[in-house]
Order: sequence, then C-alpha cells, then structure tokens
Amino acid sequence: LNDMVKGFEAGGAKDKFHPEAYWDYGQWSIGYGTKSHKGETITKAGATKRLNEELAVAAKAVNKYNKTYKWKPHELDALTSFAYNVGSIVQLTAKGTRSREQIAAKMLEYKRATVKGKRVTLKGLENRRKAERDLFLNGYPKPPAVAKR
Repeated sequence: LNDMVKGFEAGGAKDKFHPEAYWDYGQWSIGYGTKSHKGETITKAGATKRLNEELAVAAKAVNKYNKTYKWKPHELDALTSFAYNVGSIVQLTAKGTRSREQIAAKMLEYKRATVKGKRVTLKGLENRRKAERDLFLNGYPKPPAVAKR
C-alpha cells in the first residue's frame, strides 16, 4: 500500500518524492502527497513517517465499515488508498449500503479535480482509480513463477 500510494502521490517529482511543498489541486502537499503548507520542506524519512500516519487515519476510517463488509486485506488497502486521496469512503459506500460490486463501479467515477475553476478529468486520477479498483476486485498480483531446472 505504501509503495502504491507513493507512486500515485509523486506530484510529478522525478524520484517520486517532493522535498518542497507544491500546490496540488486545492491544497499544499509535500513528500508523498501529504498535507503541507507553503514553504515547508521535508526529508524522505519525514515524508515516509507522515505518509504512514495519514494512511493509518485513512485505514481507521475504512475500518469503520468492517462490521458491514468484513474487508479482505486487498480490499482494505484499495479503499485506504482511495480514502487517503479522496478524504473518506462515506459517499463511495453510501454509508455502508452499497454492494462490493457497486463500490467497485463507483470508484471509477472519482477522477475529477478543480483546475482553474473548472471540474476536469485528470488522467492520473483515472489511472489511480483503475489501479485501486483492480486491487479491490482482484487482490494482489501474483509473483511470477520461477522456472524449475
């Protein structure tokens, strides 16, 4: 989950890390996409620590629905990534009333951001939602088989 989110939250940085705060569609972000303020700087270690703290908050919010859904680990990770990026899964799950299939379909709708006052579809958000949906539905990729000699 950590590596997946780091990849999506790179903010365009070459090595997938931003040591200085950058404007990110309505808020200041830093490091691996964590909340920030203008002028802030951070180390990779500090950014990883902050990311883990914010992912823990998102996971806690997803776990509020565990009694209803009994999330599998891959579903929890996919929804934690989603909640970290969007803010919650309350609307996505319709307060716990949607089926898993409905949740998976709805995930793909969260692909827009406000740019210069207009709501636009962002390719990066489309790609992220597809990856989260794939993880949610199909689980973790299987490692390649090792050929026997």
